[in-house]
Amino acid sequence: MSDDRKTQPAGTPERPDRAQLLRQLGAEEHAPVSIDGALVHRSLRPGDAAAVAAILSQLRGSDIAVVVRGAGSSPGPSNPPKRADLLLETTKLSGVDDFDPEEGVIHVGAGTRLSTIREAARAAGWELPLDPPGTSATLGGVLARAAVGPRELGFGPARDCVLGLDVVLADGTVTRCGGRVVKNVTGFDLARLYTGSCGILGVIVGAWLRLRPRPAAVKALRASGFDRPRLLAWTAEAALRGTARAAGLVTSGLLPGGSTEEGCLAWVEFAGEVLAVEEDANATFRALPGVEEVEEAAGPLREWQAASLGDRALRARLHAGTGSIETASAALEEAGFAQLVYPGTGTLYAHTRASALHGPIKILRSLRERLGGDLCFEEMPDDAKADYDAFEVSPDERQLWSALKQRFDSEGRLNPGRGAGRL
Repeated sequence: MSDDRKTQPAGTPERPDRAQLLRQLGAEEHAPVSIDGALVHRSLRPGDAAAVAAILSQLRGSDIAVVVRGAGSSPGPSNPPKRADLLLETTKLSGVDDFDPEEGVIHVGAGTRLSTIREAARAAGWELPLDPPGTSATLGGVLARAAVGPRELGFGPARDCVLGLDVVLADGTVTRCGGRVVKNVTGFDLARLYTGSCGILGVIVGAWLRLRPRPAAVKALRASGFDRPRLLAWTAEAALRGTARAAGLVTSGLLPGGSTEEGCLAWVEFAGEVLAVEEDANATFRALPGVEEVEEAAGPLREWQAASLGDRALRARLHAGTGSIETASAALEEAGFAQLVYPGTGTLYAHTRASALHGPIKILRSLRERLGGDLCFEEMPDDAKADYDAFEVSPDERQLWSALKQRFDSEGRLNPGRGAGRL
């Protein structure tokens, strides 16, 4: 396999009958499956990369649009597909294919659940530096959306653990970028490009991942009973400590019933060498009255990150930067948004519920323009998705993504409309 691109043969092939071609591929007909409001009636579950390549190769020249997904449980922004003729599920592309427990390097199929990778890593003294919400999330879905969780503070973005990717392009070409060796940087930029591209450039079928040694010590703390500004300051200070790998604040609007006598809740997690963890945890413990040690911090934060306010809910992710986190949080509080705030990464998850979303979205856009940063919408009602792009990208960014889409998928077959700029 290589990174070389195969060019389209001269001439335009005749387009076979859509239903006949789908039958030839062995697509299963079933009750409609909703993908962000778009209904798909046929599915394929290829068992390996060669099968994915064969399917896409046979679809060349047709007008069949393919929606690619894993378990369908990875949180994160995406637009409804413009067309959805065939659902290509990667759940059978699963399993640990290669694992070097000495180096902490592992190769897994895209359909492998993160829980499976975590178990394999843990048994050998390593941990997987990916922790997005979702109990059944698969690796391919997580990488396609660049999904992260509360431990992004310690782990870094999803692309940081990717050494290499196996990707099948829209024309059926099988490629590999990067590789298993930690120092191998060949094609690494392509791996970073595919990570977070929402599957519009190619189908991720496997990945080489770099694991992390399991920490010698982990301590989690929980604080409550104070207003948002004071708890946010405590959480932000904890996030600056050397062993901090998760630090988040949940405002009362997300808590059961919409309010609590305790006000906001905050969790922090420290991990690393025993003495360093003890020092950071003790200092944080003493910084605020009533702090308690708990079994886990990342788990509760992960649940709140994916929380929904139910019918007509809007969940937006705003990256305002660490220097503007208090300003952004105060503005969202004044506007009535419930929040999950990660001060260490400068990220806020803003939640609201409204029959009309124009007002809340206008507030979020204005805040983004004032502070800079990035804004995207992870959850909104299906009937609103036609009016709002899940990714708030600039014209220049959309032009760049458009050029990439044309280069990698000139027929617009893979996840059409799902990516940034509805590409």
